[in-house]
Amino acid sequence: MGFNKRHLSKEKILSNLSNIDNLLKADSLIMDQWSSYFIEDLRPEQRDLRKALLEDTKFDSKNSYHNHNNFYRISSLSEALINLINDPHLVDVHIVWIYFGFNINEDEAGNLDILSKKAIDSIIEYYDNLAINGRDKKLTEIFS
Repeated sequence: MGFNKRHLSKEKILSNLSNIDNLLKADSLIMDQWSSYFIEDLRPEQRDLRKALLEDTKFDSKNSYHNHNNFYRISSLSEALINLINDPHLVDVHIVWIYFGFNINEDEAGNLDILSKKAIDSIIEYYDNLAINGRDKKLTEIFS
């Protein structure tokens, strides 16, 4: 059996979020900066926390999920991005909003599609900025 290596890029990850676990099955991953930050933040164990939180609050009409013990234990932006693409919920939007505090006007407040898009864009922009800053720092070190 051969050595299985996989090249990961931002585009490959974003187009395979529904199958992220299989995408990461390789002996070696060769990644760009964006992918590196995304993978570093993955916390698969938080999937069970989210699942329990959603199960425990599914009949709650007041969205009191933020009072659930698991809410503040969910911290992975990578996991939030996966959820927002595959199975969006206000829980994920709220977690991202806590990090970035993006603006929400009255027309957007009840629209999960719009809020999910804002949260997704915020996460992608965050990793974009990390990748740019990380690359610039490395280039500065090389050429100094």
